[in-house]
Amino acid sequence: MNKLWKKFDQLSTRCYEDMIQSNPTMDNWDEAFSVLVEITEEGRQRDSSFAQEMYQLEESIEYKCDVSGWFEDYMDELEMCERYDRLQYVCEKVLQLFQWKEESPSDIKFRIAFAMAGQGKNEETLAFCEDWYKAEYDNIVAATSLIYAQTAVKDYQGAEAVVKKFITKDTVCSEENDIIYTAASHLYKVNGNKKEEKRINKAIKTYEKELEEYFFSLDEEDLDFDLNLDIPDEELPFK
Repeated sequence: MNKLWKKFDQLSTRCYEDMIQSNPTMDNWDEAFSVLVEITEEGRQRDSSFAQEMYQLEESIEYKCDVSGWFEDYMDELEMCERYDRLQYVCEKVLQLFQWKEESPSDIKFRIAFAMAGQGKNEETLAFCEDWYKAEYDNIVAATSLIYAQTAVKDYQGAEAVVKKFITKDTVCSEENDIIYTAASHLYKVNGNKKEEKRINKAIKTYEKELEEYFFSLDEEDLDFDLNLDIPDEELPFK
């Protein structure tokens, strides 16, 4: 296990060196992921309760490696390189490897939907998102994925029904729901509903302006603290 962790540490270092140098190959990323899978499976052979959650891999080595952070970066790199088949594979593999009882796998499921859509599997994506939404109908990430999937197959009525469940005339765009506002904006742009598109975009711009004003109001000490918070991304991976 020590040899495997040392190998992962070396490979993950090379991954970030490749990123800095804009190296187009992703061989080190792919190999590092394979080593992580090997570590998990080897650990389970020795102890069936080993690392039931992904973050417990880090715990097992006293946080000497940031496994979760590395995996997030790996998914981002796969997305940027448009390696959708690989992205789908690694996300499905990680879902299968861990229990996801203490952490939500919503982001990973969202990436699976994105990866399938990127491969042109619109009907398969829709079926995946429908099953996910049925199981977690209050999950805003599942709802957002379903809106995109329905829009892709031109089920505009179905997509709008999901939008209206989460966005009413009194709903305010915020950190908690900005992803579904972005999906709604996409829907109304595609189906030609200019009035609703304008209303949704206005809410998004208001939120973005408030967020910008908030960060401008912070002094340097506050900003250093807040940079460690979960700041919403400017763009969604699922377009």
